[in-house]
Amino acid sequence: MTMRDRLFLLFIAALACLPSLAEAPLGTSAQALLEEAAKAKKVAGMSAAIWKDGAIAWEGAVGFADVENQVPATPAMVHRIASISKPISAVAAMQLVEQGKLKLDEPIQTYVPTFPKKPEGDILIWHLLSHTSGIRHYKGSESVAMDYFADSLSAMKGFQDDAIGFAPGTKYNYTTYGYTVLGAAIEAASASKLGDYLQKNVWTPAGMTSTRLELHGVIVPHRSRGYALNPKGELENARYTDNSVRYAGGGMISTAGDLVRFAAAVQDGTLLKRETFERMIQPVTLADGTVSRYALGWTVDTWDVLGRIMSHSGGQSGTSTHLLSSLDRGVSVALISNTRGDTGLNEVGVLLANIALGTTPPPDLKIDPEKTLSDRMKEEQQKKAGRKP
Repeated sequence: MTMRDRLFLLFIAALACLPSLAEAPLGTSAQALLEEAAKAKKVAGMSAAIWKDGAIAWEGAVGFADVENQVPATPAMVHRIASISKPISAVAAMQLVEQGKLKLDEPIQTYVPTFPKKPEGDILIWHLLSHTSGIRHYKGSESVAMDYFADSLSAMKGFQDDAIGFAPGTKYNYTTYGYTVLGAAIEAASASKLGDYLQKNVWTPAGMTSTRLELHGVIVPHRSRGYALNPKGELENARYTDNSVRYAGGGMISTAGDLVRFAAAVQDGTLLKRETFERMIQPVTLADGTVSRYALGWTVDTWDVLGRIMSHSGGQSGTSTHLLSSLDRGVSVALISNTRGDTGLNEVGVLLANIALGTTPPPDLKIDPEKTLSDRMKEEQQKKAGRKP
């Protein structure tokens, strides 16, 4: 090998160590947006990740994982993901459907016989997945409950005897408790503890190395503290809550990077067969013919240049989260804030997705401390219906 050949190879090796021209603007723009969002929303800390072209294209963080000790937030920040736990549990359920161990049209008593039958009709597995069961959501201060439950069956006792709100399949009513019952069905059908099943069949195959249930007493590297905004918009420590009542629907912790890995693994065949995934993202039709925006574990919608999107948001004591995936453009975005409040992370997710695609978002879509993307979408729907927002 000549000296010229050696120099050429060294030059090529050096280039390989440098970020590409395409990556640099993405990272710069995404980080700038994240910093703008954190400032506008007054959050303590925030992490985010973008999945594009089969890999994580960018990860970033801003603010503090621990305000009192001035520990900076990093992309490795592990935090509560709140209701993004629901699509993860839904994937577990659909895997069991593929295996013939769980049937969507089967009454829940087939798997959880201790759950009382209701006079309004049978609650089927798909009702639990789609929030059409009639099982109630939190009431009073239940969202910040401090009681510990050793298993899903114990967790159900606080609501299982209550009347349901409507005949199953006739209406949509968001309910984390419905997913608590789903968690019990997953455990029965798989003959495994929920966390064990998810570790083996969802988190490990998807490469989610930092994801787990929020279990008592476990030391978790890189875990951040939780905060809240009081009515004056000031930061304060979040109230203590115990998530054992809602492991399947809101009791997991993770990173933004792990969440976009999950979104990719759901779609690329790692976790589900294609036909199972397509069934999962099919919006549910109610008994009167109304089509819900919620499918089986995901909200499904169409949004500007992103095309069809599946998404889920989460919020509980000390956290606000959002996961968005463009089904048509191959881009996923995850955001985790360690601050509970109306932080509107869904709008930030749409803006980050546009940055990843190099597309221009609608001119009126911007980070607004007082208004979220959900508010904007409701206003548009009201205008189309001829009503004032």
